[in-house]
Amino acid sequence: MKTIIDITVTKQGGGGESLKKEFDLPVLLVPGVELVDSAWHEPKKIIAVSVEPDEPYAYVSLGIEHKAGEEFDRHVEMLKSHGWSVE
Repeated sequence: MKTIIDITVTKQGGGGESLKKEFDLPVLLVPGVELVDSAWHEPKKIIAVSVEPDEPYAYVSLGIEHKAGEEFDRHVEMLKSHGWSVE
């Protein structure tokens, strides 16, 4: 099943980016499962999964990460370098 994974990175003082990455998975992920990705040193826990029966995909949320100043820009660029895209 096509799975769209989303993570939101907010910037201290306002603003932010929502980044997405798609996978084709043989199983449906559920909240609480930890997702491993080359962008992180530690797995991230899935907080929500949405499935619409009329659509051929599942939407998975990893929640929100808060970053300050230049750390925000570096973090977003690092995610992009690992295949995440800004929507």
